Amino acid sequence: MSKNKQNGKQLSHLERALKQSEKKNEELEKQLSKSQEALQTAIEEECLERVLKNEAYAFLLAEGLVDKFLEFREYFHRTKAQNALYNLVAEAHQGGLWIDL
Repeated sequence: MSKNKQNGKQLSHLERALKQSEKKNEELEKQLSKSQEALQTAIEEECLERVLKNEAYAFLLAEGLVDKFLEFREYFHRTKAQNALYNLVAEAHQGGLWIDL
């Protein structure tokens, strides 16, 4: 095989490998972009959830309901209705925002 043919095959092989690498790079860039968007959304939701929880805690403090809440956390202090609602919420195990705006 002549040196030119051998070099041509090597060049052809390298060009194919380069195209595959470029394609893989594009796919990775798309995945990165989607991951960054998902992360940004999660960060925004977490910030909003933190604000809402702080507002709820401030309300409990302002209304003098912290002690009632602490009692509620212990199942034997809950009424049947409170326990039923608590169990429904716990079973739903919903992620994200806990207050529907």
